[in-house]
Amino acid sequence: RFLEKGMTAIICSQDTLANAALIQCQQLGYRIPEDISIIGFDDISISSLHSIQLTTVSQHAEEMGRIASELMIKQLTTSHSQPERVILKPSLIIRNTTAPVR
Repeated sequence: RFLEKGMTAIICSQDTLANAALIQCQQLGYRIPEDISIIGFDDISISSLHSIQLTTVSQHAEEMGRIASELMIKQLTTSHSQPERVILKPSLIIRNTTAPVR
């Protein structure tokens, strides 16, 4: 119903939902990204495997795991060490499911 009312973008909380939205929009006759832009989240491998590759947000899972293990080892090997807070910035991976705003 949103598409019928002129919505031009779908932002999904995960790539699997974005892929499902992409397929559903295509089945309804919408062109991606000409009629509707779709963005996912997580940059899982399926995001870049289809003929229409999904624009997504990457959380850099490998870097997150590496830093988490380093912090855990530091906590276990250092007496009286305070927990650290690390903020990792995500990246927007622009592929071909998005178009400029009309």
